[in-house]
Amino acid sequence: MWRLLERVDGLNIRGHIIGQHLTREMTAGEPKFALQVESIITSVPVPEYRQLVVEALSLLVRLPDMDPDGRLAGLQGRVLPVEQLVHSANRIFLEDLLAASSGGDSGLVASCGCRIGGDGCGACGLCGRFYDTAPSGRFGTLAYLVRALPDLLPLPADSDGLECPVQ
Repeated sequence: MWRLLERVDGLNIRGHIIGQHLTREMTAGEPKFALQVESIITSVPVPEYRQLVVEALSLLVRLPDMDPDGRLAGLQGRVLPVEQLVHSANRIFLEDLLAASSGGDSGLVASCGCRIGGDGCGACGLCGRFYDTAPSGRFGTLAYLVRALPDLLPLPADSDGLECPVQ
C-alpha cells in the first residue's frame, strides 16, 4: 500500500481517507500504520462487503508493480474511491449475468431481481450472487474488479508492456 500512497493523494473508504499523510508520518513497517488502515477497513459494517473492499484494495496496491515505467502517472493528485471500484465490478457482473440470461427486462437480471444501475438484492446495494462468487478464476470477483479498473483509472490506451499479474 505504501508505494500506491506515494502515487496518489489517498484512498477513500466510506468517507475515510487513507492518505499520503500516513506515509509522511510513519514508516511502512510501523504497527501504527497497519492499525490506521485496519481501523478504516473495519469501519465497513457488512462483512461480505468489507471482503470485497479488501479485494479491491489488494488490487489497487499492486498497481505500482504493474506499472514500472510510470505510465499511470494520471493517478497523481487523486483520491481513489475504493467502493466505486467495487460497485463498478458489480455492474459488470450483472451485465454478464444479463447477457447469459435469455429474454426478460433488459435491465433486470431475472435470476435474482437486481437491476443494472439500481440497488442490488444483497447488502450495500450489490447483487447477492456477486457476494457468493469466489475471488479467483475467470469469473471471480478479482476478475470483475480488474475489468472495472478503467471506470476508476485513466489507463493508457495502448496497454503494450503493462503487466497484470492478477488472474
